[in-house]
Amino acid sequence: MKNNKIVTFLLALAISLGLWFYVVTVVKPDTTNTYYNIPVVLDGESFLTENSLMIVGARNTTVTMELYGNRTDLDKVNSGNITLIADLSKIRDPGEIELPYSHRFPGDVPSGALSVQSKIPGTIKLTIAKRDETDVPVKLVVTGEAPDESMYIVDKENPVFDQNSIHISGPEDVIAQIDHAAVVVDVTGRTESIKEKYRITLCDKDGNGVDVRDVSVSAEEVETTLNIHYYKDIRLSVEVVDGGGATRATSSITIDPVTIKVSGSKNVLSKMTDIPLGTIDLSTLTEAKDLSFPIALNEGLTNMSGVTDAKVSVSFPNLGTKELSVTNIQALNVPEGMSYELLAKALKVTVRGPKDVIDKVTANDVTVTVELAGEAAGTRTYKPVITVDTDKYPNVGVIGTYSVGVTLTEGVATVSEEPTE
Repeated sequence: MKNNKIVTFLLALAISLGLWFYVVTVVKPDTTNTYYNIPVVLDGESFLTENSLMIVGARNTTVTMELYGNRTDLDKVNSGNITLIADLSKIRDPGEIELPYSHRFPGDVPSGALSVQSKIPGTIKLTIAKRDETDVPVKLVVTGEAPDESMYIVDKENPVFDQNSIHISGPEDVIAQIDHAAVVVDVTGRTESIKEKYRITLCDKDGNGVDVRDVSVSAEEVETTLNIHYYKDIRLSVEVVDGGGATRATSSITIDPVTIKVSGSKNVLSKMTDIPLGTIDLSTLTEAKDLSFPIALNEGLTNMSGVTDAKVSVSFPNLGTKELSVTNIQALNVPEGMSYELLAKALKVTVRGPKDVIDKVTANDVTVTVELAGEAAGTRTYKPVITVDTDKYPNVGVIGTYSVGVTLTEGVATVSEEPTE
């Protein structure tokens, strides 16, 4: 009896399952099904752009739909193949917009086979803003410090960007706030020049970052070259040739600027003590004077000071001058068989020396000589050698440029070769 009951139960179960399977697979009654997170496609965004409009804020709206229909048709549908479309082409003004959306089912679902029982939300909400676009310059912002500011200089004024401006587009009110695209470079610990890509930050005129969630940019990174130079303050110098009663010690010589910043090889700069400008011959300066010298550097060195010429001021505050009429003019090495005649009996000579000494010097302390060796007959002008008695006045010298006219003639003069009054 017990076995009969089990058989009967199993037979009834099999019949029930068979009927259920028949109903489900053959009879297929209509039913409902819910589909979640169906994305809404925004169609016609180009129409917004043409009308200088754009969507701001959230735009990734999803919908939950409940559909009614035959189970066979419902089985063909899922959240990924239901298409929801919102048409943007009729929007003409900025503001908060509620848009309806249409739906489309896969192509193998017969038209009208499924009906929408509900959809949440029923419309999509969008925020529309006026759109603007412009170009903004790229600007460098340097943070941090090189390891030793007394040895390294960051050339902040001359960065090189692979693009000098960024094209931006977005909400009109946001674009109006943006003044530039900042490239922030941290030079902490850097001793070599930098060439790297850096992300840009859109900033207002005060350098504050702007909320740019809805702003598009032509580039998010800019390759930036920033030079970091090893430099040294090196003094300028001149070589001084004593003369004309003046020495470096008795003259006032100043150089402006005193030093310049020079960048280049650390090995080269560490050995440099000064930059020679040139030579000053004090005997050629008859009075205080400002001289200009170009600042020349060896190849591989760079003048970082922006000064290309130095001014050297020379004066003689402790020296005085005196003009003497010198008649002691001598001709040396007169060619054999010739005689000479001086065109002038006296030569006005200016001497310079310490103020407490110069008044004591007389014309008798000065000698003028003219070298005539190898000269031919004729009248010529010669540059004489003029000396002051150094035994009496070791710190007095002659300044200025002079010439002496001499006529050489064949034959020996029968009169004194000395000029007569």
